[in-house]
Amino acid sequence: MEWLELAAQNGNGGVASHYDPVRGRWLSPFPETTGYVIPTLFDYARFSGQPRFAALAIQLTDWLARVQLPDGGCMRGVYDEARAFSEPIVFNTGQNLLGFIRTYDETGDQKYLKYARKAGDFLVASTDDGGVWDKNLLRGLQHTINA
Repeated sequence: MEWLELAAQNGNGGVASHYDPVRGRWLSPFPETTGYVIPTLFDYARFSGQPRFAALAIQLTDWLARVQLPDGGCMRGVYDEARAFSEPIVFNTGQNLLGFIRTYDETGDQKYLKYARKAGDFLVASTDDGGVWDKNLLRGLQHTINA
């Protein structure tokens, strides 16, 4: 859990995509992984009795809200300012949805429900008439991991 704390201290707001042992530093944040780390942080805060992990989860959720795309989707790949509003991806958005919902459940703050609804609306808009995700897919391919 301390490693996750360190990964979130990369100076850019989310959980780092990687650690570069050659340069001795954390790399840019990855919105996808940030989304699914959030529930783990809340679980650990409760398990350990260390509220700093819940505070970190909220901080990370606020960052996800700042980088959420206008259509509610989550960007593809690693975050950087130059491509902050790149194409949205279904899988990454689903991971962020997990973080938004859990933070709403933990805090009761309606803003997190608003972000979750935006992500959910994006996911619904990314389906065909049969309910299959056929838009906003990684490399344009349907993947079972999206389910």
